[in-house]
Amino acid sequence: AYILIANTGLRSGEALALTWDKVNFVSRTITISQSASRVKNRDVDGLRQKGSQQITTSTKTQKGIRTIPLNHKALNALNMLKNQQLQEHTQTNFVIATSSGKMVVQNSFYQIFQKMQKRLGIQPVTVHALRHTFATNLIKANVDIKVVSQLLGHSSVKITYDTYVHTDLKRAASAVMALE
Repeated sequence: AYILIANTGLRSGEALALTWDKVNFVSRTITISQSASRVKNRDVDGLRQKGSQQITTSTKTQKGIRTIPLNHKALNALNMLKNQQLQEHTQTNFVIATSSGKMVVQNSFYQIFQKMQKRLGIQPVTVHALRHTFATNLIKANVDIKVVSQLLGHSSVKITYDTYVHTDLKRAASAVMALE
């Protein structure tokens, strides 16, 4: 699941809400149209009640509805998830699911990621850092910012620029040397 996010730039909520009918192994794409969100329980008058629940909602913006091409790592991750569900006889349409076939809760997804990193001796980062890594790697590979923005589902390239384009000293020096 985490490899899928690192190779597609999905938000964790988008990954958790992803269903198999949105995966096209032939065209090697996934279609993002919904996201998992945690909402507080409320009574009929809208007053806050004890607890919360995870629901599926539409994406944050209209641009959030998008089709993402899959590289080999993302395809392999999807195949592994599919095979695991088949081996465990998990009845679900969710790509990332509990053993009983339910949508994985975001908090659990985050905690599993933290424990996994700790066991591997890796400095822990959030699941969202995988999205940042995806975007940063595309930018470093000189992928057009408009394409990066589209893949991330941003409503404008300004969001992508402000969030993901960081100038480092090495790139600045290279830019200055280009004038020689």
